[in-house]
Amino acid sequence: MSELLSLFSEGELTAIAEQHKTAADKNATLLNLFNEIKDLYPIKDCHDILKACLKDNDSLNSLQERTFAVRKHTCQMLAGVPDYVCMNKFNIPEQYREIICHNPEIVDAAVKQLTLENENVYPKVESLFRALDKVTEQFLEKKSALINEAVLMLDGGANISLAGLDDKYKPYLFNALLSGQDIIEPLINDSVAVDGAFLNKVSAFYNDVLSGVKLLPEEERESAFDKIMTAALTVLLQQRGISALDSKLSATLMANAVSKFALITSAANQKAVQINKDQNATPADMNQAEELLHINCVVKQLVKSIYALDNEDILTVPHQDVPQSSLAQESFNKLFNTVFLRKTETDLLPDALRDYLNADAALAIKELPTDSMNYQAVEKAQAWFSNKDAIPPEIREKVFDDVIIKAKAQGEASSLFDSANYDYTLVLADIKNEVLNRAIQAEGNGSTLTDEDISNIAREVVLKDIKELSNLIDFVSASDSILLKNNLNVHLSPEEKTGIIGNLHRLGIRDLNALKEVIGTYRNIVESTLPNLVAPDPIDSQIISAIYTIKDKFGTLAFNFKKADQQTQANLRTFVLNMTTVLSAQTFYEGQSIKDRLTACLSSVSADRVDSSLQYLSKIAQEENRPRALTQLHESSQVLHELKQIANVTKVNDPFTSLTQLKGGDNGIVSHLARGDAINLLPAEFQKLSKINPPLSESEYWIMNAIIKQYTNNDPKNADAINALVSSAPQIIDFYNKSGYVPEGKALYRIVSGGAEMPDNVSDDEVVIKAYESLYNLVLEKIHDSPGYDDNVTPSQIAYMINCGAFFGCSPELIRQIALGQKTDISGEDLNCPVGELPSLTDFNPKNNYFLDVDFHRWKGRTSFTFIQKDGEEVVFRPSRDLSADPDKKNMLYKSIILSVYKMMGKNEITDELSEENRIQLSRVFCLLSQAGIADTRCEIFLPPYNNADEHGSYLFNIKAKEDGSIEVVIKTDPDSVYDYSQSFVVRTDGSYACTDFKIAIRENAAASSESVPSVSEDDEFSV
Repeated sequence: MSELLSLFSEGELTAIAEQHKTAADKNATLLNLFNEIKDLYPIKDCHDILKACLKDNDSLNSLQERTFAVRKHTCQMLAGVPDYVCMNKFNIPEQYREIICHNPEIVDAAVKQLTLENENVYPKVESLFRALDKVTEQFLEKKSALINEAVLMLDGGANISLAGLDDKYKPYLFNALLSGQDIIEPLINDSVAVDGAFLNKVSAFYNDVLSGVKLLPEEERESAFDKIMTAALTVLLQQRGISALDSKLSATLMANAVSKFALITSAANQKAVQINKDQNATPADMNQAEELLHINCVVKQLVKSIYALDNEDILTVPHQDVPQSSLAQESFNKLFNTVFLRKTETDLLPDALRDYLNADAALAIKELPTDSMNYQAVEKAQAWFSNKDAIPPEIREKVFDDVIIKAKAQGEASSLFDSANYDYTLVLADIKNEVLNRAIQAEGNGSTLTDEDISNIAREVVLKDIKELSNLIDFVSASDSILLKNNLNVHLSPEEKTGIIGNLHRLGIRDLNALKEVIGTYRNIVESTLPNLVAPDPIDSQIISAIYTIKDKFGTLAFNFKKADQQTQANLRTFVLNMTTVLSAQTFYEGQSIKDRLTACLSSVSADRVDSSLQYLSKIAQEENRPRALTQLHESSQVLHELKQIANVTKVNDPFTSLTQLKGGDNGIVSHLARGDAINLLPAEFQKLSKINPPLSESEYWIMNAIIKQYTNNDPKNADAINALVSSAPQIIDFYNKSGYVPEGKALYRIVSGGAEMPDNVSDDEVVIKAYESLYNLVLEKIHDSPGYDDNVTPSQIAYMINCGAFFGCSPELIRQIALGQKTDISGEDLNCPVGELPSLTDFNPKNNYFLDVDFHRWKGRTSFTFIQKDGEEVVFRPSRDLSADPDKKNMLYKSIILSVYKMMGKNEITDELSEENRIQLSRVFCLLSQAGIADTRCEIFLPPYNNADEHGSYLFNIKAKEDGSIEVVIKTDPDSVYDYSQSFVVRTDGSYACTDFKIAIRENAAASSESVPSVSEDDEFSV
């Protein structure tokens, strides 16, 4: 004991005594641990392990608990030692290596790896290093694309000064940049919902920030945390081309944060306070309270960083000599306490929070320590439930039948619940938990449970279940409507009541709040998700995205039900979807019922493709034994097929037979599979090759697959070579079709380099990478020589630009011709990816004035929209900076713009009825008037001076009605622009469209040509 005590100070021993019943008890446990590890690790490391166990308040009673604690802390201690062979393999820059090694995901994976090897043995030092090396390599391989992008950002001029950080702190942002990508979209896009998965991602982002902060000197950590998180946020926004200096952005982010997090944090705080005040709270309850407070802490830090974007004083540590920092802190605390910690009307936790807490864990039977006291009563109780798939005959005979008889005699049960059709399995999990809890309590009181005790407990549980069910049925029968938690009053018809009552029992619904959740989920799907699914002219990505969202909503909803086993979840989904046959007639989408729109959508070619794709991928998942991906795909297919039944779409689609039948590109299914595990079923190179236009045939894909494997071995460190081959794919296939053999050696070098001749000293396995380097060096040289060259352009940015060829459809040959001055423009024929492919029409509807509410105010400079009617009438509209300040003025302008398109379709008023074709044509025109219309301008990155034009910049839109009823849209750049961009579309009367012209070129005399454009005053919003 003295040897152990010598390791701790008096203060540490006092802390031990406060945390545990007696210091002696804890010291004895620590002594056991110390004696077990002192010969395995140096004494100093033993000291650090024991102190870490105390700090985390680890339970150390059993050997299993002690070995786990040691695995956890030793992995954390050794994580910072980089494996240089592995780091060199993936070309990780020196300054980021230690940071990456401390990534929480690596530490957690190493602990799991060691646990799988032997959970009851303390790991040897060599085993620790082996596990860390293995999971580090797996991590670097999985995250290679994100790591490369983070390096490019941090080495390529990302600005972190906004957060008050010096450049020396850049490395400490690294882990946060890897996980932060997942949280940006919901923050900037108010249409993306927050769910449990997103809360987990926010928590991971917080932990990754913390992993960097912990490496700083202790005295710097407190002041650095807020700055590093804010800096990471600014860099992540910069990656998306968004400036954190834009005050409108910070206001948008804060508004989105309030709408997404305020209810969650308020409910979490209220629930945690209740638990902490409850003197009878169980350890599980206290753990839940701790989790709730943790997610509030995480969200508060994120909201504080958003707040700091427009209030940088808050990043200064409060000090009496800097009063503005204290005022900023006080202002933020008041905001958070008022908005994010307000009292909620109900104790029911939001879906996202329940999902985050994984509420179904409450159904699990409590695990007992293997070396704890021998609870005889518990063992007996567990024996009652040895068969998990059926109820033991003893319980059926002694308990359930008796309960039903007594319940009927007391008038407490409906005639629906006789012993023949009451499903006893729905209450089995509740009986298990209650018996085990009572057994533990009895053992603590020095007694044991008898068989009769166990029967009585089961009887109580069943009777309580029947009472709850009977009360709910009585309520539904007597109610004409149900008020949901968002104050939406849903009226119930007799048919709806019958459907609800008939399903309450088998769905495990036992209280009014649960029923409200079911109705609320239905309403949410009908009002939010189904309109997205059934928007006109559906595309593959629109359909798969909506199907995934509906599937996820059911997964979250199921957590609310204590008896939500797999079959119950399936029944729940069927029940809610079938309600659309009754209720959807009350809900209209642009004058049509959801069911009618659903029929049109699910009869489309895109729906057929999605159906066949899901079936094909499910088959692959089953063959490769990928259970998580299979579950995701199977549930998505079920949702799709049940919706088709509701819509009376009877067509049966066969599964695809080849990868190449999956539609790629922005409008296809491939990129949207990234929302789940199904993306891992697709080879990495296919995800890139699927964007090529025209699409590769099956044989052409396998040719490219073989070449990529031969020259890169699919190794992430060869990402440059992989991208070079992908962007060269059409030229490689053309060579093969003409010659009959696959290019190699000099021929392949010439294609991948864009036309250069191969030097004599290039070996066979270096052909592709040397060809890429040849193109890289040429572009580097020409960029330095180009007019308007930016000294801040780094080699990493040039590499990023060339690699973009694989994504934007620019072949190496095109890039080389531009670099050599042989070509000064890019046309649609030059590109390997689709040109003028427009997104889903989901967002273009009357509710948001066909997206004018979102996009119109973003245009800058001298942007104008000129509408020319068939009779020659011409109207010009120009965005105004102060438009949003006057709602009446804004609405008048928007109505005038919308009416201009109505007139082009032969309508006189906005209130005139539209045909289905009219709807599509109208929405498609406004899609072109949004930023979707200028998406192809990103190709300008390949033209000197190699800059990205502002997506919110100045563009001239010319919209003209044609005699045949079609509408022509021509988009050009402002004459002052560096680039001369022009793109034309025609939107036909049936809503179909085509890009008829695309060109972007270098403009030599931008300034001189600006004189022809008259200036526009702030008040000149539109003219006729």
